[in-house]
Amino acid sequence: MIRVSRENNITSIADFISSRYGKCARLGAIVTVLAIIGIMPYIALQLKSISTTFDILVHPELRPGSQSVPGSFPHEHPFYFGTAFYISIVLAIFGSLFGARYLDAAEKHEGMVAAVALESIVKLLAFFSAGLFVTYGLFDGFQDILGQIAAHPVHQKLLLINTSPDNSYQSWLTMVILSMAAVLFLPRQFHIAVIENQEEKHIRKAMFMFPLYLFLINLFVIPISFGGLLEIGGPASIADTYVLTLPLLHSQEALSIFVFIGGLSAATGMVVVSSVTLSTMLLNHLVMPLLLLLKIKADISDWLIHIKRLGIFVVIFLGYLFFRLSGDSYMLVNMGLISFSAAIQMAPALIGGLYWKKGTRYGAIAGMLLGFSSWFYTLMIPAIIYSGWLPGSILLNGPFDLWWLNPIELFGLSGFDCYSHSLFWSLSSNVTVYAAVSLIGSQDEICRRQAEKFVDVFKPTIDRFVHEKRYANFPALSEIEKMMSRFIGKARARKVLVNFFKSEDYDARLPEMNDQERMRLAAEVEKSIAGSVGSSAARIICENYMKALGSEMENVFDIFGKISLSLEASQEELQQRIKELSVLYEASRMIAASLDPQQVMRDILDLLANKFNIDNCSVRMLDRDGLLRIKAQRGLKPEFVEAAERRPTMECYSGECFLTGKVIHISDTSRIKKPISTNLITGQGIKSFVQAPIFSENEIIGVLSASSMKEKGYFSDKFIELFQILAQQLGVAISTARLYDQLARFNRQLEAKVAERTIELEQKSLELSEANRELKELDRLKSEFLANMSHELRTPMNSILGYTQLLLDEIDGAINPEQRESLKTVERNANNLLSLINDVLDLSKIEAGKMTLNLQLLSLDPIIEETRTILSPLFENKKQHFFLEQEKDLPQVFGDAEKLRQILINLLNNAIKFTAPQGRITLEIGVLRETPPAGLDPEKRYVRLAVKDNGIGIKEENLEKLFGEFVQLDGSASRQHGGTGLGLSITRRLVEMHHGIIEVESRFGEGSTFTFFIPAAPEQLDL
Repeated sequence: MIRVSRENNITSIADFISSRYGKCARLGAIVTVLAIIGIMPYIALQLKSISTTFDILVHPELRPGSQSVPGSFPHEHPFYFGTAFYISIVLAIFGSLFGARYLDAAEKHEGMVAAVALESIVKLLAFFSAGLFVTYGLFDGFQDILGQIAAHPVHQKLLLINTSPDNSYQSWLTMVILSMAAVLFLPRQFHIAVIENQEEKHIRKAMFMFPLYLFLINLFVIPISFGGLLEIGGPASIADTYVLTLPLLHSQEALSIFVFIGGLSAATGMVVVSSVTLSTMLLNHLVMPLLLLLKIKADISDWLIHIKRLGIFVVIFLGYLFFRLSGDSYMLVNMGLISFSAAIQMAPALIGGLYWKKGTRYGAIAGMLLGFSSWFYTLMIPAIIYSGWLPGSILLNGPFDLWWLNPIELFGLSGFDCYSHSLFWSLSSNVTVYAAVSLIGSQDEICRRQAEKFVDVFKPTIDRFVHEKRYANFPALSEIEKMMSRFIGKARARKVLVNFFKSEDYDARLPEMNDQERMRLAAEVEKSIAGSVGSSAARIICENYMKALGSEMENVFDIFGKISLSLEASQEELQQRIKELSVLYEASRMIAASLDPQQVMRDILDLLANKFNIDNCSVRMLDRDGLLRIKAQRGLKPEFVEAAERRPTMECYSGECFLTGKVIHISDTSRIKKPISTNLITGQGIKSFVQAPIFSENEIIGVLSASSMKEKGYFSDKFIELFQILAQQLGVAISTARLYDQLARFNRQLEAKVAERTIELEQKSLELSEANRELKELDRLKSEFLANMSHELRTPMNSILGYTQLLLDEIDGAINPEQRESLKTVERNANNLLSLINDVLDLSKIEAGKMTLNLQLLSLDPIIEETRTILSPLFENKKQHFFLEQEKDLPQVFGDAEKLRQILINLLNNAIKFTAPQGRITLEIGVLRETPPAGLDPEKRYVRLAVKDNGIGIKEENLEKLFGEFVQLDGSASRQHGGTGLGLSITRRLVEMHHGIIEVESRFGEGSTFTFFIPAAPEQLDL
């Protein structure tokens, strides 16, 4: 692969595959699109690793001992609150500044490779330090860790293999195949291993250095994983953070920072190199073909580097998009395996292209499309489902209840883990279709040539293409240099020619070159352009350029046939034909060299006058006022130019030519019958003339004229054919120039509008930011005020209650019945006011972020019993029936006992208040068996608690505002039943602080059900 890439100036894996199969632009575009989609999880992996570890370092509540899980709940906040979003911006800027400094992707970037090597060493040292600390600092070596795991009742199964589909033999085989594929077929790996290779002998050193590095970097993976399970435990989703959290758990902040630096450097290198590689593919195989399709003739070499930098932003933010959509559904290793499974879809076309000459472009396209579709259906669709974007029933019953289309058991294939299942279907279909289509189809000439160059790269073969082909009318070297400058810059274009001729003075070397040397020069030019735009785009550029100059490639045999036929013609006719063809070539060169229509018209007229000794010629164009005016001329008198301006009519020959679109040839002007033309022509002394219409997109825009004052019948039929072709070329040049001018004008207008809108948006953004800051500050001040005032009010209220109780107890003397009733009223109202103050204080603490939970592993039974005891007098007072429906052997939960009791009391108190005497109130408690509602982690267990009543119920239109602050749905009801309107708001926030959610169902007049879910302890921690 390295030899092939060096000889063909390959820039990427997409360029490699497209170049092998005939430099097929379509194939390169397909590989690019598939690579970008497939690499999204890989970039998302790096973004998640950086953001998660950074959040752990800067947010103590995410460290071990906290109930927050790093990386959890990213969708609870907008994207601009997430660390990953700003990391993506920084990496995109870094990549565009340092990874896209030069356009030629085939050039070696020794600095970037050295940086990758350095970050690999830093990563290895950091991981080694953490491994030594865990293995010999926290435990007594490998034997101690393995012994404790073997004795652990839950984790001992990790030492066994083939106990489940996830650790079966086929699963291990799949991991080996995918890992092996990632080394070669990930665009980043291909770029570093192949494109950046300096010398082939480096492969020998890499053959033992690379496996050694893999061994060392994985040496402490098992000790750290087992140590994390023994020291921290927790769900599998936090296992990725053990290497960072274990040192933090034991107050080794310095070691944790060193580990973070190692991981940050490695992830940054991976993202930057991946984005730079994919942006090169994006530029070469998607953008360049589009630019060529638009036929932009300006110098675009400066544009390309900016497009490449923009591609870096696009690639990184596509990875960020995948992170946002499904990053929390998978661990880091699982996200990487998704990308590895996509990368292996390039293996059949790439490996087959290196060893099998009969592989065709259509076989490669069909194989990769089918394999990639199978990968997407069997891996990406489940990822989308696990993220909650598609219904989970698809994984149970298949789409549309078609069980045989189940993405994780396609066509009934079961018993495999998801990666083995996907690898089987995608790779088998890819290989089968690639081989079958290649055997059925056939190759064209360029495919056969490229197959020989790739498969026989180490054989001393002769390039038959160079010896069997030649270019007719090979363009001048100065024109080739101009063409190359448009894509690789003037300095590099000249350097290519200097290196080819081994001389600075090469302008006059073209006549000395034979056909084989010219073919080699054309190949060198194409190879040089390929370094910037890819091999497929370079082939299109060179072929179109040669065709535009009339330099079609011909078989040598056909050339000999034409020469023998030409020798039979007269010498005079042969010389005339040579002159005409040279004129067409010169005209094509002039048109290709300029986008100024006025300059092109002058050059064409000079060419006619000099080559054919024409006395006068002109170009008439239709102006906006409807007049045909002479825009360029040679040999005409000034008075003729002024008199020739007129509207196109059939009364003059130029008007007839314009209106009919036909060539007008007058061999003898003494016989013309149009009076208007007669006066002008005789005044100029013209004896014969020819006029041809100038077309632009099937519309006539002008007339090209040539005349002779020497003799009649001056213009032959062959010349008239040539003259008509020149008019057509002139029309194309004028149309192209006008379109370019319109495009440039539109771009300027668009840039001005964009700049204007950008300023407006920036101003509005600043205003919104300032307003948001002020609102946050006001909200904070409000919460602090409420908290302070509530605290200050509680003290006098408690005093009032105390003195009232003393009076009721007749400590200071006896009181009469009227006084006792008044004191009880004071006590009751004071208790209500104290309850309101407590609610306001709780709410303000929550809003100010000052309320903390005393989270611990606890059983719900004592909390339920205490709640029942507290509320029993209220049930008896209203003669209501209370029922408790509780499952046996409930799991323990992580929670704050006091706050959970407050949640239950609030909900049951509401049910008591709004349920009539003799009513029924039920408390249901059990484990949630079905799929958790939206907003909960589908991989966790939850306990469901529901309070049901047959009270007055709630109207449907009031359900949305039920949990608002100070909300009382019915004024009369509020006065009848009392309440502050804060209970449900506080309840909801307490539930959310436990990482749960609360829901309500109600029918007006029939009753309500309030249901909330709190996370249960993992099964291995459940006592």
